[in-house]
Amino acid sequence: MLAPCTGIYFDNNTIARYNGFGRSQNAGARLDVRGGNPVGKPSGAHFRNNLFIYSSSPYSGNRSGGALKTANWYSKHQSPGTKYKGDSNQAGSGDPRLFDLESQDYRLKADSPLRGQAINLSELYKTDFNGRPLPATGNWDIGAIQYSAAKPGKAMQPERRSAASK
Repeated sequence: MLAPCTGIYFDNNTIARYNGFGRSQNAGARLDVRGGNPVGKPSGAHFRNNLFIYSSSPYSGNRSGGALKTANWYSKHQSPGTKYKGDSNQAGSGDPRLFDLESQDYRLKADSPLRGQAINLSELYKTDFNGRPLPATGNWDIGAIQYSAAKPGKAMQPERRSAASK
């Protein structure tokens, strides 16, 4: 996100960016929170119930310290023991216990520490990324996908097409 943000809510996401993209933003799962004066004041960008999987730092920019953060989880790629220190309101950091990160299967395992750690935003959202109903009461799971023992009905990531099929 590269824009001045005020009154913006970024809720219930799984942000997994740990592979290089050939740009200076290769740092992974990075949200550039900038703009406005004075520098250091709250940015008006709210981050709630998000899972950040990153390789460098999840936030950057002159106002990233002022981003309003609630119940987020941070996982440094290939360093599951790393604790993120830039969010005093975080739900936690470390290994999120996903099915298969390398294959982009971001579903939570039954023993995931993200289960029941997010705030309930049922007044705003009714379904998760997979279209499954979100609980009307009680805490939610962090990230875009609520835990379910059922297998998903379709791939969560688009298939890559070869250059010949374009």
